[in-house]
Amino acid sequence: MDTNKTYSVKEFTMTVLNALALGVVVTLIPGAILGELTKALLPVFPQGQLIIQATQVANTMMGAIIGLMVGHFFKFTPIQAGAIALATVFLQEVHQSLIQMLKVLYSLVPEILLQWV
Repeated sequence: MDTNKTYSVKEFTMTVLNALALGVVVTLIPGAILGELTKALLPVFPQGQLIIQATQVANTMMGAIIGLMVGHFFKFTPIQAGAIALATVFLQEVHQSLIQMLKVLYSLVPEILLQWV
């Protein structure tokens, strides 16, 4: 990483968005092509189920790949880029847990309101 480089808000945002776009393309395009092609061939090639599962696993790794791309675009060292990738995966899991917790709390709101009435 070039520690002397300063980014304007526009440069920083565009760099992150470019890395995000490339990470999405790298993750989803091969899965879309291979997945649909394999699904079509599944009746005559049942071993293709493994390919479908592999593309699904690749889709779950999108957060890590986007983190690696962001690190690459900012010219981080491999260890720094890996740390960003791990932090992205961790935050993705925290975000999903928070959503689940909010859904549970939201389902309890009517019960709580009925107790006050």
